[in-house]
Amino acid sequence: MTVSHYLKIAIATAVMAAGTGSAQAQAWPAKPIKLIVGSVPGGGQDLFARVVGGIVQKALGQQIVVENRGGADGTLAVDQLVKSAPDGYTFVMTSNGATQFAPALYPNLTYDPGRDLAGVSMIFRAFFALSAGPKTEIKTIQEFVAAVKREPGKFAYASSGKGSPHFFAMEMFKDRAGLDITEVSYRSTAPAAIDVAAGAVPFGMLDVATVRPHLQSGKIRLLAITAKERSPYLPDVPTIRETVVPGFETEAWNAIMAPAGTPRDVLDRMSKEIAIALRSEEVAKRMAEVGFTPYITTPDETMAVIREGLKIYPAMIRKMGITGN
Repeated sequence: MTVSHYLKIAIATAVMAAGTGSAQAQAWPAKPIKLIVGSVPGGGQDLFARVVGGIVQKALGQQIVVENRGGADGTLAVDQLVKSAPDGYTFVMTSNGATQFAPALYPNLTYDPGRDLAGVSMIFRAFFALSAGPKTEIKTIQEFVAAVKREPGKFAYASSGKGSPHFFAMEMFKDRAGLDITEVSYRSTAPAAIDVAAGAVPFGMLDVATVRPHLQSGKIRLLAITAKERSPYLPDVPTIRETVVPGFETEAWNAIMAPAGTPRDVLDRMSKEIAIALRSEEVAKRMAEVGFTPYITTPDETMAVIREGLKIYPAMIRKMGITGN
């Protein structure tokens, strides 16, 4: 064979290899995708994992199977994710609690959020609502503050755990308002809301998506929200900042993440389809009804949010002397 003939064979082999690699990349997804959710069924996180996942699976042509893994402030779900193969078939729906707060709360945390996770997309931002159950006669946020100050340590509130954004929202409110009220931890917001609605715990710092069924039944009423402005869907519910703590505002976010090492083309495709879902009228309307705001980011922007929070929150939490459940 001549040198020219060998050269032609080499070029043909390279072209075939490139074509094979492209075909493999285009083949994703070739089987159902698992989406681990860091809460039990019934809360806002679970709801929108299913809503967004349902839209995305139609675009991908493969089923997205939601698997609930609640407990330990969402860290169990992230732990399960980072132990999974980075092949594009396992993702997690998580929050700032399990990614930005957990490193300071849990000395034996099994993962490093900045190292072991790959960003896909944020999903939503959400404010919280200070909620009152049926057995308390307190009707307003002003009455709540006055009662707690009058009898420090007497009252309790429900949250989804000491590492959760709900917990930190209440702790910041307590600090700014000078309140002494005891936290009762739950695995997620859904069981916390059930106990507030039943009167087992008088108050809760919860999200509107979770308490909405109880609002409709009249078992829970909202005293105030943590947003900057009143929600157009809750026009009669005041903000904390306009009533008792000027300037107060706090929120949570949820995101979809993958194990570090997941192929970049998979992250980009998943992020693209999520963005399309979040821009849909269906998702925007359902989020607005419960006080959530669609939060669209690229994979790189998602990780930038995580890493920025890791520069701030762990030091703040250690200063407050808070430890995990």
